Amino acid sequence: MGQVQAPGQKTNHRQTLPQREIRTYKAEIRTAEDGAAPKIAGYAAVYDAYSEDMGGWFEKIAPGAFSGVLAGSDIRALINHDPNMVLGRSKAGTLACRDDNTGLSIEITPPDVGYANDLLISMQRGDIDQMSFAFIVSDANWDETRDGMPVRTITGFQELFDVSVVTYPAYPTTSASVRSNSEIFADYATVQPPENKAGAEIRAKKLNLRGKI
Repeated sequence: MGQVQAPGQKTNHRQTLPQREIRTYKAEIRTAEDGAAPKIAGYAAVYDAYSEDMGGWFEKIAPGAFSGVLAGSDIRALINHDPNMVLGRSKAGTLACRDDNTGLSIEITPPDVGYANDLLISMQRGDIDQMSFAFIVSDANWDETRDGMPVRTITGFQELFDVSVVTYPAYPTTSASVRSNSEIFADYATVQPPENKAGAEIRAKKLNLRGKI
């Protein structure tokens, strides 16, 4: 459980129940030629960029949040989070993930196989231009508001499973995502001062009911 903070005080709160999450971004990805080998390069996530409305709250990633997780992670690059469609892997040297001033920079050397070649063509046509990544948060805080709603700032990751080029984003309005988001928002309710706790708990319950529809 998080500690109750005084009004106006920033709250650093480690999640007590880590869970796998997925976020999708209009990624800055492109195909590039490196000699004879095609590449997929760009950013899977950009720092300090606000998410869409997650169902009563917003989210952003703090600069440097990926720095502690990359060295020990064997990350895969996939298509649509499908483990049968591997584009690269950090251990094999076919996926490079770097934490820089902009965000999570990625460079993939895809295999010369049918599904990867089809993806490259679709990207060159502009049909596919989004990425998402699967992760577990280690540290986050709720320390500001946007449009009257709380903002979760991710400051650290416990694990990064994969980065995926995706056809459709995982919008938070889907039932599975809303249920997960309500659990995250419930985390916000635990760190509120007494005068704010009741309202935050009511909003979390409403999100949970939406997820069960």
